[in-house]
Amino acid sequence: MEIFAEAEKLAGLDKKGLWSDENFSATPPEPLYDPVVYITNTGEKYHQYHCQHLFQSKIAIKLSEAVRMGYEPCSVCRPAVVYVGY
Repeated sequence: MEIFAEAEKLAGLDKKGLWSDENFSATPPEPLYDPVVYITNTGEKYHQYHCQHLFQSKIAIKLSEAVRMGYEPCSVCRPAVVYVGY
């Protein structure tokens, strides 16, 4: 798997194969650090595993997906954040 990931990265940098198409190469890369965070059924924030706001529900989700869905970081447990601008 690591070999394919490295080949994909190099092809993107060299604009070869799929990445020679400007529309395809404009797709932002997935973040290197994409931990699991937790959301609830009704909330608008994402949390760390131990957060006090997760007592009723706890749904595991990747950080990048939570951000893409519009969730914001909890101000109590202060989970990781995604930095935009690769």
